[in-house]
Amino acid sequence: MDKVLKFLPIFEKQGFSAGEVVANKGEFPYINYSPEVLEFIRTLYESGLIRPFDWGSWQNEATRYFNDPSQLDSADLETLSKILTLHVRKERFCEGHLKHMFESGHLVEILKRLQTIREEGSH
Repeated sequence: MDKVLKFLPIFEKQGFSAGEVVANKGEFPYINYSPEVLEFIRTLYESGLIRPFDWGSWQNEATRYFNDPSQLDSADLETLSKILTLHVRKERFCEGHLKHMFESGHLVEILKRLQTIREEGSH
């Protein structure tokens, strides 16, 4: 979890940009994610926080956490893992989804909750 949490100060920094939209003439626009975001995704996989499960059928549950961020305050590690898995996997089908999750502050809030869980476990 510590390897994932090292990204929190980076993502909280004023002016952080998850990536830029690239719109070349005659091509579908796409997101050119920052090196930090690409490393974050790799770290999520390596840490085991991205897990196989039917994330598509779990989208309504994840939407509740996005629409009411206070619900993250009681989310456990398994729930946070599911949310992170959904967001990373959804990017493959919905270009820009992850960028939106960064811009909305949702991913930072998830990392803050992970940090709280980490701190509670270290006592």
